[in-house]
Amino acid sequence: MGPRHAVRVVPLVLLLMLTAGLLPLTPLSGSADAQVTCCDAHTYDFVLIEAGDDGRLSPFAADLGQEQEAWVNQSTPQRTEIAKWLVSGMVAGDYPEKDWRFELSYEVENAAGMQVNATIEVRIGDRTYEAGTLTNPTYSPGTGTIEIDVPVDAGRIHSTGDVLIVTFSVDTLIFNAPGDDAGVRFIWGTEENRGFLSVELPLFEMDWQPPIVQGHVVHFPVVLRSGFGQQLWDKAFVEFRVDGMTISTVIATTHPDGVQAILTWQAPASAEDGVYTVNLSLRVDSAQTIPFDGGIQMALTFGDNGGAEIGMFPPAEPLRSGGSDLSVNINAEVDSGDRLRRMVSIEFSGPMAQWVRWGLDNIG
Repeated sequence: MGPRHAVRVVPLVLLLMLTAGLLPLTPLSGSADAQVTCCDAHTYDFVLIEAGDDGRLSPFAADLGQEQEAWVNQSTPQRTEIAKWLVSGMVAGDYPEKDWRFELSYEVENAAGMQVNATIEVRIGDRTYEAGTLTNPTYSPGTGTIEIDVPVDAGRIHSTGDVLIVTFSVDTLIFNAPGDDAGVRFIWGTEENRGFLSVELPLFEMDWQPPIVQGHVVHFPVVLRSGFGQQLWDKAFVEFRVDGMTISTVIATTHPDGVQAILTWQAPASAEDGVYTVNLSLRVDSAQTIPFDGGIQMALTFGDNGGAEIGMFPPAEPLRSGGSDLSVNINAEVDSGDRLRRMVSIEFSGPMAQWVRWGLDNIG
């Protein structure tokens, strides 16, 4: 065997090809002032997630996935707390008088059924509402759903710090013809066992900022104000439209009051100065029937950029969201027998490209 020769690898260059726009903000050209267009109290579901001291209510169906349960294996003659969930972060605003529907899946095991007097307590700030099954209804063996409507008076969320607490309790529980290890399992946390509280509450504000016009490219900033921060962008389904046309070019950035989205519209060269309707539609659940919807009319005066698309990059930190496509290209060749010349090119776009570009300017 001949002598061994070390092969030296010489990395030449790492190319970060970021497709986010790199031009600075230009002066405002437009006549619209900042304006809140959404949203008053709206109907949506808080899904039940986590358990024990970590039990939470979430407005985002994306948080479903981890099954949770509470097991009760003996009859009880007095009120027993089974589970509790809480949430804060809703924006300040009024809510109307309405019945809120609570649903929770159950599974009876090793018994011919059960009789349950169950109670739901809903606490909003310093107000408490309670409702129950009251008549000891009989539930069949196997799986089913407990449904309770809770009458809630009109009131007000005073700040994002107000807490909504939901407590599920059993006042009396009797198993019919119980066998060994008879019990009932209350289940939540997944799409299959979707426990929820349907409410009508304000969730966030949609605050449109003045547009930024660069020739025939228009950037529409909108702040989504809530206590949920980046979650409101990452976990919701959002659609932007300008005069009915869906627009997909969006940069989302951090904001002290929530999250800011900047919609970029490349107006056609034939577009004339005038009033345009901009709309944002947001669903916290893909199955949500009526979305949060807010629009604004803006008077725009276009400039002359020769039809070229102009980019912009916001001064605030972009969100570090997932979902960015990544392409890695490695080109290597042997040079002079014992040297390996290699060029690595990394190309990515989307939220992480925007964040890296911001980091180069602001972090170093």
